[in-house]
Amino acid sequence: MYFWNIEKLAEKLANGAISESEKARYLLGVFIVSTLINYAYAFIGEPPNYRDTDRDISTALALAIKIAVDVAGFILLFNVHSQQCSNGFLDKVVCFGLPAAIRTVVIGWFGLAGVFMAISFVFDAERVSMAIDLLSPARPIPGVIYFNVLYFMYMYRGFSNFNEKKIARTSES
Repeated sequence: MYFWNIEKLAEKLANGAISESEKARYLLGVFIVSTLINYAYAFIGEPPNYRDTDRDISTALALAIKIAVDVAGFILLFNVHSQQCSNGFLDKVVCFGLPAAIRTVVIGWFGLAGVFMAISFVFDAERVSMAIDLLSPARPIPGVIYFNVLYFMYMYRGFSNFNEKKIARTSES
């Protein structure tokens, strides 16, 4: 199983070298990582306060944005998939989903934390604390936009690499 290397996974998938049981393990991995992401978000971010109308609106807006990004992301992926293939879309979603989710968590959280730390070292921490707080991925709207877009960027990379490998394999034949 590949936990990080989407390019190598694309090559194996394009060559038909991934078994159904291996695909099932990727699917299980996607569910596990997705669950961890959802629980981490719930514990890191503030829980919804139903007496706080602004918070309710923010949460509802974040949900709407997440749904829109998900729909747009899957349409994009399906269009990239359809350029070279007529079947196997779900296989790619399942297999590329695990390394894309892991990259999103690792690069998303640690990359963003590094950026925020660098900003606070360069600038006066008190002046940027409000901006950092507003842009924090623990906030519903920035978190949804940041993590969902990052996830679909990695998924797109996997689909694109698969198409490149498929074209190269077809031209060699």
